[in-house]
Amino acid sequence: MSPDRQRRRVLLKVLAAVAAVVLFAQISEVFEEAELPTIDARFRLRGSEDPPPDLVVIGIDDVTLQEIDESYPLPLGLHARAIDALTDAGAVAIVLDVTTSSDDRDPAFLASLADAPSVTLSAVRSESDGTPVVLGGAGALEIPGVRAANGRFEPDDDGVVRRFDHTMHGDDDDDGTTGAAGLAQLPTLPVVAVEQVTGEELSNDVTGSEGATIDLPGPTGTVEQVSFLSLVNGTVPPEQIAGKIAIVGPTAQELQDTVQTSLSENTSRAELHADAIQTLNDDVPLRTPPPAVQLLLTLLACVAPLLAARQAALRGVVLVCALALGWLVVAQVAFNLGSILPVVAPIVGLIGAAAAAIGVNYAFEVRARRQVREVFGRFVPPDVVRDIVDADPNGDLLRATSREVTVLFSDLRGFTTFSEQRDPQEVVGILNDYLAVVTDVLVDADAVIDYLGDGVMAVFGVPAVQSDHASRALAAGVEILEATERFDREMTDRLDGAHFRVGVGINSGTVTAGNLGTVRRLKYTVIGDAVNTAARIEGLTKDAPYDLLMADATRVLLSSEPDDLVEHATLPIRGRSKSVRLWSLSRATSTAATLGNA
Repeated sequence: MSPDRQRRRVLLKVLAAVAAVVLFAQISEVFEEAELPTIDARFRLRGSEDPPPDLVVIGIDDVTLQEIDESYPLPLGLHARAIDALTDAGAVAIVLDVTTSSDDRDPAFLASLADAPSVTLSAVRSESDGTPVVLGGAGALEIPGVRAANGRFEPDDDGVVRRFDHTMHGDDDDDGTTGAAGLAQLPTLPVVAVEQVTGEELSNDVTGSEGATIDLPGPTGTVEQVSFLSLVNGTVPPEQIAGKIAIVGPTAQELQDTVQTSLSENTSRAELHADAIQTLNDDVPLRTPPPAVQLLLTLLACVAPLLAARQAALRGVVLVCALALGWLVVAQVAFNLGSILPVVAPIVGLIGAAAAAIGVNYAFEVRARRQVREVFGRFVPPDVVRDIVDADPNGDLLRATSREVTVLFSDLRGFTTFSEQRDPQEVVGILNDYLAVVTDVLVDADAVIDYLGDGVMAVFGVPAVQSDHASRALAAGVEILEATERFDREMTDRLDGAHFRVGVGINSGTVTAGNLGTVRRLKYTVIGDAVNTAARIEGLTKDAPYDLLMADATRVLLSSEPDDLVEHATLPIRGRSKSVRLWSLSRATSTAATLGNA
């Protein structure tokens, strides 16, 4: 299996594991608490919208409490006057979000209820028999057009009210009010108010399984508000009330009948009920997609890092950050259009998968670097290996590629006969000493080296590109001849009168360069006709008057032609259909004695 396929397989397995963990956490609602603040942020980014035109809050505000010679809770008589004023002004429905009064019974209050178009009475607790506790008592609920509604809000775990249900369940109110068990089957105030206006019963799933998100038009005060005092004093123009649903409730700060919302820390319950009623009037404009769709979005986020799988680490991080930012933009645009897309789970999946992908890529990069060092460290100088690793952290140079190179073969003449007459240890010692001399020459020329018994193959132009590979090869070939002559002179005593002659063949052309072998044993090498031709040319030096022969393909690539360049001959090459024009140098003329043919 190639390293690329192995890396992709490991990466897919790791991403699948990350996706499984994130999706399980999403199904288990692990991200729900972290998701809630993102909804608040989306409300803030969306900004304020036009206030609902068909709603008005009649606020029992600070002015009302200061001017009316009554302490709170207000007597039923004042509420009766407010109901009469709203009825006369043409309100289509009245919601009394007030649960207590200073007196229990008042015939005038019941009469006002009877004359009103429709009235919804808020209840936050019930009697022991389950009867909702509302203004006017049980008698009020016997009047046609008057209905009780559950006036409670259930905040999320962080104390913020974001949603409401068709019907609430529970034993206690969020502020500790008891006696709520009897309200368990009582529809919530926004539901009853809309049913009162439309005359149609809303289905239990109108708010969804998780509750309907209240579509806040803006911060506290966005909904039109009228002072309770102005209403009962008759100073409110009828057109300010006509055709609207009027929600009566306390708004004075000192009464602390407020809740925290996505846009405000202190919003009166009356105004929030108005927002919830408008949410139902608008057919719940903010909706979350089905769970399957949410999981699919998270899954897509988990596999998105595959786009950066082959990118450098920094580029990959930038791309992932861009994807995360892009998803935040998409989520905001979708929110503005009415869809609450998940944010936390996809972002966690994206970042987690990206981190895993970076980790996998880093591990394979480290392995590739090590492999590059292991493969090239045997053939090229350490500083060249270091440059290769720095320039090729992913080991791309180890992959098969076509490259124009120059190939040099050198072979000792007579060494086989020489070795047959001596002790093996002595032979190996002399050969190693000689190869060390040749290796120094080739390493200094930045060649890739491969040892072939008493011969050497050197390739110039790989793995890093060398524009002067032909000139490097020729210079190295000349140095090998000179080094061999020096070695022959210096080793006279050990050679016992024998002499070494070396043949050098050089050819240039396009080869395939890369790893050859398996994962257990790899070798970087080159293959192709240019390699075979270079080996054949080296063999021709046995019968040539020159110890170095060079193909015309190499001559034409030289940076400059040597002054002593001479043409040898155009000779046929075994395995090639065309003959090869061969060149040499005057200084490479063969003058050394030979022990015989190898």
